Amino acid sequence: MTSIPDLLRTLAAQKSQKDEFETTAAYRSRIDGQASIIKAALRSKTGSESVIVSVPVKAEHARYDADREMLTVSATPSPVQTSRASDSASGIGSSYHTVFVTDVIAQDLDSYIGGNAYGAKRKVIKLSQRNGGVAVARSNSILDAAAWPSSGWSRSFNMSVDEARATKGNLRVLVIGGLNTPFLLTGYDGNNPTISNPVDITTVTHAVNLTPECIVLYDTRARKVLHSF
Repeated sequence: MTSIPDLLRTLAAQKSQKDEFETTAAYRSRIDGQASIIKAALRSKTGSESVIVSVPVKAEHARYDADREMLTVSATPSPVQTSRASDSASGIGSSYHTVFVTDVIAQDLDSYIGGNAYGAKRKVIKLSQRNGGVAVARSNSILDAAAWPSSGWSRSFNMSVDEARATKGNLRVLVIGGLNTPFLLTGYDGNNPTISNPVDITTVTHAVNLTPECIVLYDTRARKVLHSF
């Protein structure tokens, strides 16, 4: 599997955006050269030029009906932890990307005393987190970017009780994809604290921008593909 934190560090050292003084031909040549170097590094580590990641399916998104002997995997909105990233630092006028979060790169927990305009004060829990992941889909809507593969999606599989019990904890979404420009995307999310919910959350997500070649729902125990997206 590809180490996303290692790949993000490699990509961060590259300049993947087109400069205003750079011709399209020069930009394309530079990007092709960068891509060749990165693909060679991937091939030396995993034997493949593609990025390969395995993302656990959340337990609450796989439910078993013993009467029907049916295991159902649903997306409400997503069976895996997702975030989003944009094409630009501001996110204004840009498209958004659905990101599978693969790693928590850094996390800091702190607290402070906050207050509102009426003088009420509360202790606020402050969480700052930096995630790593892969961008697998593009959308013009922030809400659509947070739902994968689509809102209301579900698939059911006939399984015995013993098989379902063993399968449920071993479900993964396996993603294989090639690098897409710009190679690196960044998204910012947060939650502003209130008196009723004194939690201050800031999340920065760095994502490897992929053109998906294969995305499947996979049972790692049985080494079996259950569904192809």
